[in-house]
Amino acid sequence: MNALSEEAVLKSIQAKSDQLNAVDLVAGPIDVVIESISEGAADQPWIIKIKGYQPYKPCKSMRRVIVACWGTRPAQWVGRSMRLFCDPTAKWAGEEVGGIRISHLSHIDSMKEIQLNESRGKKKKWKIEPLVEDTEIRVQKVLAALDAAKSKEAVDKILKNAAKLIEICSEDQKSMIDARAKELGESYEAKS
Repeated sequence: MNALSEEAVLKSIQAKSDQLNAVDLVAGPIDVVIESISEGAADQPWIIKIKGYQPYKPCKSMRRVIVACWGTRPAQWVGRSMRLFCDPTAKWAGEEVGGIRISHLSHIDSMKEIQLNESRGKKKKWKIEPLVEDTEIRVQKVLAALDAAKSKEAVDKILKNAAKLIEICSEDQKSMIDARAKELGESYEAKS
């Protein structure tokens, strides 16, 4: 009999849905990377595709947080990261039903406070902290950049920009980056 893994436990409690739900985050917050943003239905106008999870469809308050921190150009949000968590006090139609909230965003220099509507005529401040991405997320971004490189010069530039990250990587992560860069470098040399 196989031992039950953490991944299997988490998968077994996910809601059967076409989107990420607050109950999917009861085990704790998750850090996610945005892969794409598309237009949704009137009641959920944004569909944010995130790596490794169902799409995130933020409520109006969290849409306001994203715009306040990142601006109004969704194409620039691709590749950025956010920390999502389950807020059991989130209300819908006056009832506490729980909801997904954002606590941290990448690409901000300092903590931001955004005024949000809590209820009719009542405001509250929402704090967003800078998200310092973990090494694994940063390594995945370097690998994706290498895959998108169009020349040996582009590969060299990516490696130069990632030098400080590579210094703190695990040996496995360094090996992955080195192997990918070598493979791409050789393929560009073969084409010349």
